[in-house]
Amino acid sequence: MKTTVFLLILITVLFSSNIHAQENANNSKTFKVHIGDNALMCPNLGPKLKTNIQQIGGEILLFDQQDDIMLVKTEANSKTSTVAYITKIVQLTGYPNELITVEEIGKEEEEKLLHKNQK
Repeated sequence: MKTTVFLLILITVLFSSNIHAQENANNSKTFKVHIGDNALMCPNLGPKLKTNIQQIGGEILLFDQQDDIMLVKTEANSKTSTVAYITKIVQLTGYPNELITVEEIGKEEEEKLLHKNQK
């Protein structure tokens, strides 16, 4: 009897944690940020940009200095989950407007970029 109750509780906990993980994955947006040639290598602005993104609740998935690409994940329902907001944060960090390109990407492109970077 105790074993059956324990197994039921264990299955319930595992099932609910799996649903929670799926909800978190669906409640986020990913943005691809490109800032000119060699802009992420800047010793002053690169670390400052990382800090600014983290302060708005964003998660940096990729910071590729060779290709000058940064992937930023934010919560889908927050004010920070727009192209305009991410662009503004990059501008306020100190990068010129002409060098900044921000676009929202899907899960497939995100995985492709992350996989490419792992090689």
